[in-house]
Amino acid sequence: MMDKLDTLENGSGIMYITGKSFKKLNRKAIRYNLNRSVVAKYANALDDDIKLPLTFVMPHNDREMRCQFVTANPFSSGQDLMKVFLDMTLKDYEKNVLVDRRTI
Repeated sequence: MMDKLDTLENGSGIMYITGKSFKKLNRKAIRYNLNRSVVAKYANALDDDIKLPLTFVMPHNDREMRCQFVTANPFSSGQDLMKVFLDMTLKDYEKNVLVDRRTI
């Protein structure tokens, strides 16, 4: 987990989650009544292959990570960006948050 946190802090890559994983984890957050989730209609409107960049992450408690992602609003025809928060278990964070180390 620290490797991913270091990546976010030192800019050695871009951390992201796929739309497919985001939808799955959002359903789980809703089912288990975690503190941060997204309205299902919004999450389900995201394309499965979209990459949502992780812009903020912090340990929320001993079992969960609180993650902030940025994405375009799927209900807007413009370039409206939205910040969304999603809580997930530490295990889900390790499994689903990916790192792209290509230089930009």
